[in-house]
Amino acid sequence: MASVIADPADAQQVLYGTVSRDGVLIGSYYCTDQARQSGWRVVAANGEHVTYNGTAVSFADHGDALYLLTALIPGDDSDEVERHIRRLAVLNQATGFDEYHS
Repeated sequence: MASVIADPADAQQVLYGTVSRDGVLIGSYYCTDQARQSGWRVVAANGEHVTYNGTAVSFADHGDALYLLTALIPGDDSDEVERHIRRLAVLNQATGFDEYHS
């Protein structure tokens, strides 16, 4: 995992990052709202955004995006990916974050 961090006025902010396993890119993540550090999107190694019901998924924080990328194993079927997304969606809705279909 590698992250690019900005440090304006000593307030570190993650801008984007990548995840690889054994030298193979799994995917990357980036922030859609840098001011609030929310709305994290995940892009798979094939260049496609991770989607749910045909819409790009936004996660509450970069930790959720990292969890999804580190939990994925190359070749996972779409049902497994969907289970991870649903689990993260439920956790984030419980904390008031509701940007999964933005």
